[in-house]
Amino acid sequence: LKLDENTFLSVDLIGFSVIIDDKLIGIIKDVLDTPANEVLVLDNNVMIPYVNDFINNIDAKNKKVYVNNVKGLLS
Repeated sequence: LKLDENTFLSVDLIGFSVIIDDKLIGIIKDVLDTPANEVLVLDNNVMIPYVNDFINNIDAKNKKVYVNNVKGLLS
């Protein structure tokens, strides 16, 4: 499946670093497919919904996913 350079399959993000407020939160180890949406599972078992409200930017070149600091996300 050929995608344009700005389109990502969620499974392609496994191994990417997750950054919130310039801090490394964890590394994506899995992606769960739930009825509501896909969820990124980090190596520290933090789960982040793979939706626009949470994902700010994906830097494929540097293997980083920048996540918005949404209240309650890490608690």
